[in-house]
Amino acid sequence: MDGPRWTEEVDDLVDTGDVDGAIALLESVVSNLSTSAAAAPPAADLRLATALGDLAGLHASRGNTLRADELRARAIVLRSCAAAPGALGFVPLLNVPCIVPLNLHCCT
Repeated sequence: MDGPRWTEEVDDLVDTGDVDGAIALLESVVSNLSTSAAAAPPAADLRLATALGDLAGLHASRGNTLRADELRARAIVLRSCAAAPGALGFVPLLNVPCIVPLNLHCCT
């Protein structure tokens, strides 16, 4: 399920205490969006980034901070790529093309 309702379904599962079910649903959404985002516009990357961020939050709530950090990092990269117009680049971690400005400096 990658339509707009997955966020509501995840919230409903968490509200009923089924965090494992919410994690499973989000993993399915991430898988579906990852497949379609490679050939889709930046909006698909933003949906994927949102799903990754939500999944990270659930893993963090379960104490799985390493997995949460990994997922958050992927979400940040996707958001950065979607927001940064410029020369074409590549994100090896995600194995997808990315738009990265040539003058991007992290520590300026």
